[in-house]
Amino acid sequence: MSEELDYIIRKFNLDTSSRMPIRFPLKRSEFARLLAELSYDKGAEIGVWKGIYAEKMCKANPNLTLHAIDPWTNYSEYTEVRDQNRIHEAYLEAVERLAQYKCRIVKMFSMEAVKSFEYDSLDFVYIDGNHDFRHVTDDIDEWGKIVRSGGIIAGHDFKRHKDQKKRFNCHVKDVVSAYTYAHRIKPWFVIFGESNPSWFWVKK
Repeated sequence: MSEELDYIIRKFNLDTSSRMPIRFPLKRSEFARLLAELSYDKGAEIGVWKGIYAEKMCKANPNLTLHAIDPWTNYSEYTEVRDQNRIHEAYLEAVERLAQYKCRIVKMFSMEAVKSFEYDSLDFVYIDGNHDFRHVTDDIDEWGKIVRSGGIIAGHDFKRHKDQKKRFNCHVKDVVSAYTYAHRIKPWFVIFGESNPSWFWVKK
């Protein structure tokens, strides 16, 4: 067991023999502080939008160098927001919000950006990009290679959702559950301090 995993288990008094995932209450702002407590100073967020959570992570850890990765563009496979003007406004807001931190804005698609990172070079990745099955799978699989042993692979919106009107699908719960089962990842966690839970595990 890594020092990082042992710290998390002891801090929250978690029973790792219970059925996966292990669920416990923790808000995303508190999760950002946990990353800081673990002295993670190199990370990436996939799917940044207006930079609100990226800012929380940077505020929690002044030593953090964060790669904020998002294409900020309308494309056929992203149906949640179609208005390019609205998307561009979100990009400008993110740039302004994150300017004071050690935050590198990467205006690229996730699978394009990941090619510029070396394996085992980040302390954590937080995935909150396109929530359909293929994109979530690709993000976990490819960005997971970039995270070092003892680092954290995490993401937002652990749920299953289909909006027929907007044709917006969220397959995060299905993908994470299948991925952890297929790769025999234990323990892994779901934190539920807010309406949309996050998920994570410590990489062995």
